[in-house]
Amino acid sequence: MAAGFGHTLALKRNGTVVGWGGTGRGELSFPVGMGLLADIDARYLYSVALGQDGRVFAWGDNADGQINVPAGLSGILAVAAGEGHVVALKSDGVIGPLRATATARVVNGFVVEVNVTVGGRGYAVPPTVIISGGGGTGAEATALVSDGVVTGFEVTNAGRGYTSQPQ
Repeated sequence: MAAGFGHTLALKRNGTVVGWGGTGRGELSFPVGMGLLADIDARYLYSVALGQDGRVFAWGDNADGQINVPAGLSGILAVAAGEGHVVALKSDGVIGPLRATATARVVNGFVVEVNVTVGGRGYAVPPTVIISGGGGTGAEATALVSDGVVTGFEVTNAGRGYTSQPQ
């Protein structure tokens, strides 16, 4: 069993999942092709599941990008939903968040720097990041990846009109 803010999930013995409760943010919109499951967890308005085939699925609210599962993720034994992030236990014993997080520095309305706060795991290709919030638009950065972990960001478009720090 797993409980989010207003929804509950139950993993049945046969590997299927059932859910009930809130649906306003897709909390019970199970991904197509999920198949049989080995593990589930829920938090606030989203959920995460580990398929018996080792694939990771996430659905529901994506305010912090927490349901963006990195491509090529493998060797996962268990998953857990955190506050705005998903954590996975890999078969090599590594425990870590699946997604990277960062903070941006704004000068005179432009994003001039993006700093890694959490490097995430499982990135096979450096992702392009669209920077949102802070009142501005258009800022983008490309992640620098080493051994599947985001180690830094290169700002490729400073955007304009930022009045506060984007998230």
